[in-house]
Amino acid sequence: MIAALATSPLAWWVAEAVRDGASAAALLGQGLVLGVASTAIPYALDQVVLRRVGRARFAILLALLPVTAAVIGLIVLGQVPRPLEAVGIVAVALAVAVRSVDPAERSMNTDEIPPS
Repeated sequence: MIAALATSPLAWWVAEAVRDGASAAALLGQGLVLGVASTAIPYALDQVVLRRVGRARFAILLALLPVTAAVIGLIVLGQVPRPLEAVGIVAVALAVAVRSVDPAERSMNTDEIPPS
């Protein structure tokens, strides 16, 4: 979201250049700037989040990206996932839910007696 907001002015800049009939070289340069910024900004933000939340939580967040994309596609674009895709979404969500359980909680919920 933040990356989209940060790169939106660049996209408008390129769109205006197209409307104004800018040269191909100018459009190529502007497109290159937009492409680099739209890759570098999200990557930098990912690194900040990784440092703040830790590797395990970051991995969970990354695992949820396809699920989030599917939900947004359903709500915003009306794209209904096919049955196999829906099964995959549910499988990822369940795996994230299982992995998100605190290991101490997981061991308390079993009938095993921890070694002393």
